[in-house]
Amino acid sequence: MQLFYTDQIFDQHAVFAHEEMKHLTHSLRKKEGDTIFFTDGKGFQYSGLLDAVSRHEAKVNIVSRLFFTQNEPAFQLLIAPTKQHERIELIVEKATEMGIQRITPVAVKHAERTSIRQDRLEKVAISAMKQSLQYHLPVIDQLTDFESIIKTPFDGLSLIGFCEGDDRQTLSQSLIKGSSARCFIGPEGDFTEKELSKALSAGFIKITLGQSRLRTETAAIFVCSAFKLIQEF
Repeated sequence: MQLFYTDQIFDQHAVFAHEEMKHLTHSLRKKEGDTIFFTDGKGFQYSGLLDAVSRHEAKVNIVSRLFFTQNEPAFQLLIAPTKQHERIELIVEKATEMGIQRITPVAVKHAERTSIRQDRLEKVAISAMKQSLQYHLPVIDQLTDFESIIKTPFDGLSLIGFCEGDDRQTLSQSLIKGSSARCFIGPEGDFTEKELSKALSAGFIKITLGQSRLRTETAAIFVCSAFKLIQEF
């Protein structure tokens, strides 16, 4: 099954515009009367018949809809922006494929980037959602400051990866099956001692990802995979 995406959904029809419309009608040569499967990224799978195609949009008449409950518990990835934007795009792509519910880029002192292209990250997430046949689009937050994050209440485990120290827990010691979690992955230069101290005071648990020192994007994908593994197996 090939899955498409639109947020323009009405009672009996949906509208595809811009790149998605071109992909439907130009690249895949879909024509009027063809069956289309699509999602709104909010848990619904729709099927419909391609009804009318113009230069700017394609209309699909909705035939059926099914709702898929989002996986629980939830996981939020807190991530320092990487120097190359392509690397944070990779993080978003792989986290979306694994069904991670929220991705929050966070500004920290040693981060090599002070801005992100949120619109681009959302497009990457949409593409990954369709490719992996999922129906829930993760929340992609704007770049958020460190202080705001640690002061935000969270109903679950709060973890922070740090490269040094004998008092760090492993992921297998920290993550609990059935419990929501959020995990803070820092930049290549790691968190400052001041940032770490503030996070620990706010209830974060210091963790290690093993003996190897991982790149930010590798560490992010690692913790997402570990969370999914513990929850599903």
